[in-house]
Amino acid sequence: MKKFLLLPLIFLIFSCSKDDNPQKEEINDPIIGSWQGNLTVEFMKNGDETVTENSDCKKRGNITFKEDGTYNQTYFKEVNGECERADNDLEVISESWEKNGEDSYIFKAVYDDGNGQFIQTTEPDKVTFPDNNTMRLFYYESENPDVEYSYGEYNKI
Repeated sequence: MKKFLLLPLIFLIFSCSKDDNPQKEEINDPIIGSWQGNLTVEFMKNGDETVTENSDCKKRGNITFKEDGTYNQTYFKEVNGECERADNDLEVISESWEKNGEDSYIFKAVYDDGNGQFIQTTEPDKVTFPDNNTMRLFYYESENPDVEYSYGEYNKI
């Protein structure tokens, strides 16, 4: 009888042992990776559509979203015919991203411009992935009163 009681106890001890090498949880979010801005599409209130492809200079920039919820980015602009980094005057303190819903993300960056730190929060109205290599960030508000909505399109690099 003692043998029959001992057998289930041994099975229970070994089946409930702690995992010595827990696997890191894999984050499978389509935003993870490096992206290059390709173009901007504006949908006008009168029904017209304006497509503006980024210049070769702007295409030198990219944004990389990492599994740990951080990101880093570089932007380029043309100044007097020369292509140069657009963010040289800012020290990056931190940049983070968070999924806020099915088609919703929040991007938060803390910068120092030499006069103190400031936070820049960006929350596109919608983020879609038409395929594995394309991301679109939609904005339904614009400084241009003729624009109904717009999106920026990024290609995975």
